[in-house]
Amino acid sequence: MKKYIILAYNITNIGGEHQYCRNKIVEVTKMGYTPILFSGNNGPIYIPELQKFKDNTFTALKYPPYCFTKSRVKQTVMQIVNVIGDVSEDSIIECLSVAGTEWGELIADFLNIKSLGFILDEKSNVSKQECSFLFFKHKRKELASISCTTYCNLFKPYIKIKSAEANVIEAFCTNSIESIPYDKEIKTNDNVVFGSIGRLEKGYVWPVLCELKKYCLLHSKQDFAILLIGGTTNNKILNQIKKLFLDVLNVQVHITGYIYPIPYDLVSQIDIAIGTAGGAEIAALQLNKPCISVDTHTGTPIGILNYTTKETTYSNSNSNLSLSYYIDLINKGFCYNNSDLGMSYSVTDLSFEVEKQFKKFVYTDVNKCFYDVMLLKAETLQYLIYAVIGKTFGPKILQYLHRRIIHPLKKYL
Repeated sequence: MKKYIILAYNITNIGGEHQYCRNKIVEVTKMGYTPILFSGNNGPIYIPELQKFKDNTFTALKYPPYCFTKSRVKQTVMQIVNVIGDVSEDSIIECLSVAGTEWGELIADFLNIKSLGFILDEKSNVSKQECSFLFFKHKRKELASISCTTYCNLFKPYIKIKSAEANVIEAFCTNSIESIPYDKEIKTNDNVVFGSIGRLEKGYVWPVLCELKKYCLLHSKQDFAILLIGGTTNNKILNQIKKLFLDVLNVQVHITGYIYPIPYDLVSQIDIAIGTAGGAEIAALQLNKPCISVDTHTGTPIGILNYTTKETTYSNSNSNLSLSYYIDLINKGFCYNNSDLGMSYSVTDLSFEVEKQFKKFVYTDVNKCFYDVMLLKAETLQYLIYAVIGKTFGPKILQYLHRRIIHPLKKYL
């Protein structure tokens, strides 16, 4: 049987990866594949099409295989293979993270099928050995990412990849928004609504909110609303956001939590969007809202998406232009006066991108050849710690300690 196997990092709660998986499953089913989805996290699944895969959770998929003993790796591979069942030689494994791509290589080798790495992360820290593995996949046209910048950054600082050599596939999904009832009115005749779409633990959220607080305090005679369409499982982040604006009398903060699909009547109330990656593209391309694109990790403003920039993930310039500068520029009618620029970027639907992906990576005559992933070793302090814990206690204890202890200390490792 022709199967399309996806190894995802996480399909619980709501995020861009989740929507991509949903759409990919729909598209490959139309193409005659039987989809099977695996992920690394347990938790609530909001997207109906993903719920039937809730039992296909293997915590080890979140971490590179070298974090575990050889017997544990073999056991995990065989458990996944048993779920997959019989496959035809034209079956495919698509892996959405670097660690997942390493697991995918092991599974593909066992089943003798093609394995593709499509890295959805905006930033992936890889070791020198892992870079060699990714370069192997790159040369075989079995690796892609969501932008030239993210693709080239995969190999830094070990290998320089030119932008022209980057394998890029759009993962932007055009069906996150639906015309479903939403009664709460956030927009009034007197206020300005700033909005963002995405998970609240993303790196850009806190610095952007701090800048918005400064802006609102400077314009104390104007009323504002801040609409955050997204959620987090981290209550500390949620409480920090709420406390930030307690002393700002001219601002109301609205946090929707995880919501799927996004009601059009909600998101259309945004006056100025601020965001990164897919969330920025939804606002600018689908809703035609002025959107300030910011660096996904630092919140540094990149520009007004579709007007002064096409970039949605990284700030590559040395510009010192502030968020306030771009807000004022929009308020002065910049987008309205340059509407021809705003129409110069077309929305691509996922079915087109899937066909493009298949033509570039799947319909190739490259003979099957697999990298010996078991040769990879932990090199950084962070992953050396992961490997000690993973080999000693297994993936579930590693995940627990990762969340409770290692992740809070990550910036020091």
